[in-house]
Parts: sequence; structure tokens; C-alpha cells
Amino acid sequence: MLLGIVFLMTTKPPLATSILVMVATTFLGLLLSALSWTATRKRSRRAPDGVNHGEADPYLKKTIWTRQW
Repeated sequence: MLLGIVFLMTTKPPLATSILVMVATTFLGLLLSALSWTATRKRSRRAPDGVNHGEADPYLKKTIWTRQW
């Protein structure tokens, strides 16, 4: 969408073209973000090889410093 705004600021097209450009860049931005979002979700669902599912995340271990009092 930012590129659409930059395009409109540099070329100063008529109103109909401006609206068309903004609709197209918004659609393209939503499409690309949806593709990125689904790829990230698919990647996060797959566990990497060699991960022991019985162990908790070592960064979430309760210690004296991370305990909720």
C-alpha cells in the first residue's frame, strides 16, 4: 500500500486512477500478507527433527527468578 501512495504522490493521476491504484495495492497487500501468514502457520505446526516432545521449553523453566509470587 505504501508503494501505491508513493506512486500517487509522484504521478498525480486523476481520481478514478487513484482509486483503482489504491484498491489494487490494498488487494495485493492483503494477498501477500495472507500467503505469508499461512506459510508461517504451516511452518510453526511442523516440529523440527530431533525435538523431544516430552521436554518443556528450556526458556520457560520455573526458577527462583521467574517464579510468580
